[in-house]
Amino acid sequence: MSPRTIAALLFAAGVVVSGGCSSDSSTGPSAGPAGVYSLREIDGTASPVQVVRGAVFIPDDNRHSTDFVATIVGGRRALGASSDARGTIGYSRKKAGVTETGFR
Repeated sequence: MSPRTIAALLFAAGVVVSGGCSSDSSTGPSAGPAGVYSLREIDGTASPVQVVRGAVFIPDDNRHSTDFVATIVGGRRALGASSDARGTIGYSRKKAGVTETGFR
C-alpha cells in the first residue's frame, strides 16, 4: 500500500465525524453537519503523525528507498449542506535525504 493511500485512509477515518447525527426530538442538533472540519488527531495522537518509515517502493521514481518517511501534518474537510465534501491533507515526506511538503 502506498504512503499516499495510507495517508488518505487515515485522513478519511479521522475526519468521518460528520455523519450519523439526526434526531426527531427537541434534543437533536438544530443545524446540519455542514461546515469545515480540521484534522487534529489520528488514532488518538495529535498531528503531526508519522505513518510510514522504512523501505518502500516509490512509483513516482520507479525505485526503492530504504529511508522513506511519510508524516501527516494536518488536514481539512469541508462538508456542504447537500452532503458534498472536499478535503485536503497536509503531508511531509522524506526520500533520499530530501524532505518535501504539500497538500493533496
